[in-house]
Amino acid sequence: MLGMDAVLVERKVGKVNRTVLARELGVTRTHVSLVLSGGKMPSLPVAARMAEKMGITLDQFWEHLLSRQQLQSVN
Repeated sequence: MLGMDAVLVERKVGKVNRTVLARELGVTRTHVSLVLSGGKMPSLPVAARMAEKMGITLDQFWEHLLSRQQLQSVN
């Protein structure tokens, strides 16, 4: 079961416009989608900027990414 903090992060990640975020970060939309789905780990600078753009802490973002990667490895 997700904690309240994890639920809030999921909502913020789900609402982000991947095209706009990619443009602001200087990466492709595909890269952003892969990162947010757990298919790829971003560099630390990109992760920090993504977290900032979504209004969450870097720690919250890393937790989100790690949980997504765990889901990917189960499927």
